[in-house]
Amino acid sequence: MKLKRKLNVDICTFCNHQCTFCSNPDAKTIKSQVNYDQYIRVMDNVIKYIDTQEIGLSAKGEVLINKDLVKIIKITKEKYKIPYIYISSNGALATKKKLKELLEAGLDSIKFSINAVDRQSYNDVHLSDDFDLVIKNLKTLISLKSDKYNNIK
Repeated sequence: MKLKRKLNVDICTFCNHQCTFCSNPDAKTIKSQVNYDQYIRVMDNVIKYIDTQEIGLSAKGEVLINKDLVKIIKITKEKYKIPYIYISSNGALATKKKLKELLEAGLDSIKFSINAVDRQSYNDVHLSDDFDLVIKNLKTLISLKSDKYNNIK
């Protein structure tokens, strides 16, 4: 009998920000990313024991840094038949092209971690001056949702 669980597989622990609340910038955090072949090896094993309807592909790093993210989302839908895939991102790398690729691959939800109400507080928290870019990328996602990808959460 398989265990019924939600899965979270952190496929990238590199990050382009250094948020003051996050443990990622800590030297104890091993910086690494899972490539497509490694992900398949892990999932082929995990799926034998876990029955899941939901998987998160991010936790401690910026998942959009992972160059295999689109392929990983696609195989998760096609081979492993996991119906709900989500990520969290600081949004700075979420270009229109990247967002379209993720949505076409089958991503069901993306959460932007903005953590501020204005540029200055954003800079204070993220230690990065990407507030305007992230807001622009969020607006792009909202536009894509209303135009074509109505089911994205």
